Amino acid sequence: MSRIFLLIFGLLLPSLASSQSIDFPPPPAGHVLDAGDWLGPGRKSRLEQELSRYRRNHDLNVLVVLWNRGLPPGTTLEALAARLGETWTHHGLWAIILHVPDSLQRPVVAAGNRASRSRDDEAIALAVSASVSRGMKERSTRARIESLALEVGEELAFLKNRAAHQNGQVVSKKNLPDPPDRGLRLPMLPGALIPITLAILLIGVIAVIYLLRRRTTGLFFPETHWRRRLGAPWGGGPRIIVSVPPRTS
Repeated sequence: MSRIFLLIFGLLLPSLASSQSIDFPPPPAGHVLDAGDWLGPGRKSRLEQELSRYRRNHDLNVLVVLWNRGLPPGTTLEALAARLGETWTHHGLWAIILHVPDSLQRPVVAAGNRASRSRDDEAIALAVSASVSRGMKERSTRARIESLALEVGEELAFLKNRAAHQNGQVVSKKNLPDPPDRGLRLPMLPGALIPITLAILLIGVIAVIYLLRRRTTGLFFPETHWRRRLGAPWGGGPRIIVSVPPRTS
């Protein structure tokens, strides 16, 4: 009897395991998987355009998934989103915005990095938390999904650019040459300025003396006893003599 039970259990075990597995669809050709066109053509087109920009400019894989398949018992949307990201992406940063249309469950966000460390995981978790807190402020579910996708993309792009900037600064500092040793040149500067200052002062003193002597010389006429002076018809001597010519009538 026990052998028959074990045989039946062994035959049923593969079917039970297959029923618990998740049937993953192929990854979307773009960035939005919406088989039922639940988002609408306008919103889907905007998301495709914006999310393609993140992939093109920042090498980020941000995907929006509208899940229309069943979930195995005990599987949460967060776990499903994480498994989708790990299955569909093979390198770099990724983010999955997952929602089950026409359900009472809220949209969830999962993100990760293929080549991540514990410090990177903490930064990614903080970025996702900040984007979720802003994206969930929208009123409608469709608007929330669109906002979540864009907010997550901006946060991860900022995170990646900051990491690249920090790594670039570290590399540039390592490649910089050693600064020249100017400690021995600084004491020589005052010694070189002293002779120049003394020379300028000496030239200034000589110029002042020359100007004073030039001003006090040659400012008087020498005394003379001749009646004519400097070729003038009426000249002076020690006294002034004025001669008036005769008046003609």
